[in-house]
Amino acid sequence: MPLSILVPMIVVGLAAVFAAVHFGGGSKASVPMDDQTARDRFLQDYPRETVSAVMLSNKGRLALLTLEQSDHLGIVYSFGQSFVTRLIAPPTVKSVSQRSDKAVEIRLRDFTLPRLRFESDDPAKIEQAMKTFERMEPIV
Repeated sequence: MPLSILVPMIVVGLAAVFAAVHFGGGSKASVPMDDQTARDRFLQDYPRETVSAVMLSNKGRLALLTLEQSDHLGIVYSFGQSFVTRLIAPPTVKSVSQRSDKAVEIRLRDFTLPRLRFESDDPAKIEQAMKTFERMEPIV
């Protein structure tokens, strides 16, 4: 096929795909969560768990859920118009570090969600997030 036909065909095809994604809602901003939304969304995927506490990040994009009678931790992450939920076991945690007085970086042994950043203007919330992960004893 000659380039004079192939190049315009590729350009038009790519433009059509980008337009379909954009107009289909793929470029919408993430949905901020509140405590109840995070709890409900997590329990949809893990109905046998009991959530005892919810900590939300500043923009409501990440929620850390403390679970009753479990050494696991629940995570709900707002990703575009969807939510990603994880039940984090202690061996899944690669490292947890406090990057500043307003942020905690969480690295996981999960290639689909390798790193999360929990941000808050409240230093007490950052300290609470660090204490939540301390009990999990990450394996290095």
